[in-house]
Amino acid sequence: MCNGEDSFDVSTAGDDMSLIADLGSVPMENFTTHKIFNYEGVASWTAYTRFYRTAKVEIAHTYALLVNTSDRRGLFVFHVVDYVPNRKVRIQYAVKNYRIFTGRSARSPGFDWTK
Repeated sequence: MCNGEDSFDVSTAGDDMSLIADLGSVPMENFTTHKIFNYEGVASWTAYTRFYRTAKVEIAHTYALLVNTSDRRGLFVFHVVDYVPNRKVRIQYAVKNYRIFTGRSARSPGFDWTK
């Protein structure tokens, strides 16, 4: 949308069920894979990271991206270095895990992502 609020949209089409979390204004280097899901490392519902399909673009914020499609899984962390609303965003990122599945996969008979 022209001049609308900028956001990162991670589930784009078909079997893409990716999710994103805004981890706040914490440096990207502070996040181990474990801390992505619970930065404080405490057993509290409020401490667990919440993932969504979209996230508002915020300067100096760090985000976690879970990639989940039928043939790919991944975990990325990225930090918004520079942001000009409705014009550009510059990020710095790290790949924590990425895997491409080849060959056959098991599905229930008649399964279809569009039904």
